Amino acid sequence: KEFPKIDYLEVKRSFPNKLSVSLSERKGAYVWCGNDVTISVISKDNQCFFVDKEGVIFSEAPYFSGTPFVLFLGGEKNKDQILGTQLLNQNDFKNIILIYDVISKLKLSPYAVLVLPDGEYEILLRDGQYNFLNSPRIKLKDINDQIIISQNLAAALNTKIFKENKISDFSYIDLRFGN
Repeated sequence: KEFPKIDYLEVKRSFPNKLSVSLSERKGAYVWCGNDVTISVISKDNQCFFVDKEGVIFSEAPYFSGTPFVLFLGGEKNKDQILGTQLLNQNDFKNIILIYDVISKLKLSPYAVLVLPDGEYEILLRDGQYNFLNSPRIKLKDINDQIIISQNLAAALNTKIFKENKISDFSYIDLRFGN
């Protein structure tokens, strides 16, 4: 936690007088922009942080136009003591990323994850704009069974109503309650 940008550090001492140091820095895979899930867009005024592939928040991120990284909003984190901490517990982080990847493979164009109270999540989908309040979304609760979630989503997308409309015609797909 003292050096959150360092992913791996190894120091070896070899006799008689050799010291070897190996280190690797964390790489930003995601961006977390705070607890407020009611904002409509990310602006230069928002303080955002890089998150690595394991879910560790490790440094402040610059402002990006568009969404070059998967964006996370929400969670219960104190920005003053954030560096070196996990965005979510490791199991939940891994599961939400797997579900996000499935949604991407289904060509639904996700771009953000809202971490809501009581273990709920919403994955926001692109509809030509990046307005968090109006984006179509997929609502999730129990994210431990990605196979069931994937099957339920695929089944919903294969229904007549989804085949005849664009995703932007819907407010949300609710996968919180199983099938």
